[in-house]
Amino acid sequence: MRQLKINRLCVFGSYEDSELYSRNRTLIEALAACSAEVVEVRPGSRQNRASNHERVASITSLFATAFAILRNFVSLASQRDKLVGCDCYFVPYPAYIDALVLKWLRPRGSTSKIVVDAFLCLQDTLVNDRKMLAADGVLARIVGWLERRTLQNADLVFIDTAQQKALLSLQYGLDQDKLAVIPVGIDESLWQPLPFLP
Repeated sequence: MRQLKINRLCVFGSYEDSELYSRNRTLIEALAACSAEVVEVRPGSRQNRASNHERVASITSLFATAFAILRNFVSLASQRDKLVGCDCYFVPYPAYIDALVLKWLRPRGSTSKIVVDAFLCLQDTLVNDRKMLAADGVLARIVGWLERRTLQNADLVFIDTAQQKALLSLQYGLDQDKLAVIPVGIDESLWQPLPFLP
């Protein structure tokens, strides 16, 4: 990322910014270091909610999530003027819905790049790993569609391992050059040096 030069970076979406999501902080700081200007477009109010995976695990939680997304969308849309003049948009994890909202909100005719952090393969996590959704169920198909659309619409996708890169490439037919492996990393601000003890 050191060679990357961005005039105006927009960090967009309803992502979490806490010790539990230090990857978001790490990636934002790295991209900000390559940028002359950084603007942030986030919902006006963010509350601690269920995990991203629990939000789509049942019809009830899916409707609650849909309502929260609609509320966030209204807040993001009200900040649409901040999207003007950006040459790169970064959508931190979980980027799946926010990236589609951004595609609709960004200025018409924009050629600015959209970078998303996929971090975890959403459908694989919900269906195969955590078994929260039936593989042949309606919700699994909706999640698969959402993940496919998000990743196909992005210009660059960050993923954390080579194995995840291979999985996404195979599952969604994505070009390998579109997927960049960025290890999870840590928020170094949380680690302070200790005094030397002989």
